[in-house]
Amino acid sequence: MQPTLKHYLSSNEGDLDSLGLNVKRAIIDEDFPLHTHDFSETFIIVSGTVTHVLGEWEYPVKRGDVYAIKGNIPHGFKNVKALDIINLMYKPSFFSRSVPEIRSLPGFVPFFLLEPEIRKRGESTCALALGDQSLQYVTMMADMIMQEQEKAEQSSQSVIKMTFGALAGYLASQYDVRMEVHGSISSLTHAVAYMEQNLSSSIQLADIAQSVYLSPRQLERLFETHYGTSPMKYLRDMRLKHALSLLTGTDCSVSDAAHESGFDDVSYFIRVFRQAYGFTPNMVNKVYVKGTAEK
Repeated sequence: MQPTLKHYLSSNEGDLDSLGLNVKRAIIDEDFPLHTHDFSETFIIVSGTVTHVLGEWEYPVKRGDVYAIKGNIPHGFKNVKALDIINLMYKPSFFSRSVPEIRSLPGFVPFFLLEPEIRKRGESTCALALGDQSLQYVTMMADMIMQEQEKAEQSSQSVIKMTFGALAGYLASQYDVRMEVHGSISSLTHAVAYMEQNLSSSIQLADIAQSVYLSPRQLERLFETHYGTSPMKYLRDMRLKHALSLLTGTDCSVSDAAHESGFDDVSYFIRVFRQAYGFTPNMVNKVYVKGTAEK
């Protein structure tokens, strides 16, 4: 029997370990108001029922449902009934730093990157729904991670990282197998995947549009409709997040982080990085030592 925790949904990045992740499971018997996190999360419904509130939108969820949520998007739960839930919490940079190979899985981009953005705008795309066998497998992996977390041993870090990566990879593969997307979402999926694969390259709007057989204007309309931004702004934000992950807790120089993230002009990189995060690239490790959360 899992413990009943009134406030298991943390809002502080300090709850994440040195790898930038944490896994919790609990029985919940009360509603949760809208709240945000300093990290991203994916929750898995083991049993019970609940209504997921995402801004002004509401979605009923049930056993086997899995949702990926970006930390800065307000969400909550209501109509909670004997909810047994697993919560995977992680910095977005965990995937690029610790298990970069996962990003090449066909289901990774649509589930972990596209689904949270589309859903917050009220789209009716399907969340991932696991069958009984898949749910049992996912639950087993989550329990393994929590057992290693309780040990609090240095040797457990490798086990946690590999198991968490395997769990996330399994969810991504299941989403790819089960999802049914209409043409526009499919185009977005492939466009973002193309950006992911070419972060360090000098690509333009025309290149991205050509990769999904759309005109630049068509692609711009898709991004504006689903993301509220332009493709090039979305690409710049992806590059900045990648640069931040390279600079956090590593010896990567500002110049190398800029070039590996697709910024040929280091001065421009420093300027837009500061605009996005409120501090310069060479201050990253000092800021994170003080506990500033990654957005």
